[in-house]
Amino acid sequence: MKSIGKYLKQQSNLVQQINDAKITVLQNWQQVMERNQKAATVENHAAGLVDIVQVIKDDTDKLKYKLRLQKNYEDRLHLCGNNSNCSYYCSSNRAVIIISFYFSVLLFLHYSSNFIKI
Repeated sequence: MKSIGKYLKQQSNLVQQINDAKITVLQNWQQVMERNQKAATVENHAAGLVDIVQVIKDDTDKLKYKLRLQKNYEDRLHLCGNNSNCSYYCSSNRAVIIISFYFSVLLFLHYSSNFIKI
């Protein structure tokens, strides 16, 4: 009878150890799943950051292009003021200024001659 009680106690201890091992395995599995979930979250955030960085890069490239256009425009204006070899753009601006001046002189002469006649 003593041996049966001892055997049952050993079996009870083994069952308890098996249950403890199952709990440990489940806890470890839960920790692994939480880590995987955190890793997936971090991966999603990283992918989102990559998208944001790409948008910023695209916007920066657009801004650089606009600044380059602005600089080219300013360089053309600078050339028109200081260089006799102007581009077509500068020459056409000069032509508009000359024609405007010519018509102003004609209008002035026309009205001044009418004023003198009166």
